[in-house]
Amino acid sequence: MFTVHVLIFFLLLGLATSEENIYVDYESNPDHPFPVIRRDVASLKTNIIAQFRGPTYQFCGLQCAEHRFCVAFNYKEKDEGNDLNCQLTNTTRHEFDNNASQKKRVWMFIKNNVDRSQVASCRGEVNECRNGGTMIWDPEKPFNCLCKEGYEGEMCENDIDECSEENFTCHLNATCINTQGSYKCECKNGYVSDGKENCTEILWSEPLDFTTKLGEWLPLAGNWSVCWQATRDGWASTTFLARCNGNVPTLTIVKVVKDNKNLIFGGFAKATWAGRKFEFIIAIHTCSQVYKRN
Repeated sequence: MFTVHVLIFFLLLGLATSEENIYVDYESNPDHPFPVIRRDVASLKTNIIAQFRGPTYQFCGLQCAEHRFCVAFNYKEKDEGNDLNCQLTNTTRHEFDNNASQKKRVWMFIKNNVDRSQVASCRGEVNECRNGGTMIWDPEKPFNCLCKEGYEGEMCENDIDECSEENFTCHLNATCINTQGSYKCECKNGYVSDGKENCTEILWSEPLDFTTKLGEWLPLAGNWSVCWQATRDGWASTTFLARCNGNVPTLTIVKVVKDNKNLIFGGFAKATWAGRKFEFIIAIHTCSQVYKRN
């Protein structure tokens, strides 16, 4: 801890001796340790982490670097008596009072660019928010958590069930399935596509019992999509292999019209189609990563 403080102190001390009272604007040098974002502003009224009296703006910047949530500070060079002249804040988004009198607009709003990774490492600072949440400053407790989308709770510990809360967008013929931090849409049995924008019938213009039987063949989970259809893509085997080989497992559906009756049969295959003879009408596949989940 002591070593880190000394390193940063000497770094800032060098700035103080070589650049005393010399301020660099953010627009001209945004990578400067303490670039000035705005000049001639009033004092901060909100999001003040701490405020005190400091001899130089570099000293004020050092105190900001020491604080976990400090990203900028307000500094007043010309002060009267023992007035506070340094204000630390957790945000650079401040609305300053432009109607304040000239006497009050004597502060400079400065960004803190000092790398504080060594301070964090020395102190053993860790992110106490869960599921990718971010620790942020809170005026009433040690910190607060800013949760990623899909999570909630004081420590971002709870997954939001978008399906139960009806906060999802799925196709009419799809089912919402909650996942960790999000959700997914899966087409119902007898339908294929992405589940979110579209779900089309695998067999169209067929009696209901055909669709019901097809649904019995399909897995209970997984979005299916058509990879090859002879009447649409042609009968060439090279076309079929180019579109379907490597997509496993596959479900083959064959439709035959005999004596004015529609006969439908098919088969399920886990192996690739490369090197095999085949003769059928429609093959459809499911995303392997979703199917393997079951």
